[in-house]
Amino acid sequence: MLDNVPGCSGLTVDVDALWGTIVSTDPAGVWSGDEKLRERLGELYAEVVNYEVQPTETQRRQAERLAGESAAAAAEAERLLGEELPGINALLERSGLPPLERP
Repeated sequence: MLDNVPGCSGLTVDVDALWGTIVSTDPAGVWSGDEKLRERLGELYAEVVNYEVQPTETQRRQAERLAGESAAAAAEAERLLGEELPGINALLERSGLPPLERP
């Protein structure tokens, strides 16, 4: 949608780049081996929940690392929304399109 609005292509590139750090975008899906944050979180969750023992130290460190990556992705999304959304909405309205709402 934003690709057709003059001045919005930069945001599209930024959002696509962020999305590519969060989820695998390979058309082959889970079989591609392209594991991003979502896939690694799911894998860790499955490892921890399927055993009746406490998580290992390695799993705890991995959880901390993934929490940091999640926080960084959330911060980047907030930055994009805070910095770019008002300008994008102005462009959308001038183009006769409805503004985007913040989730």
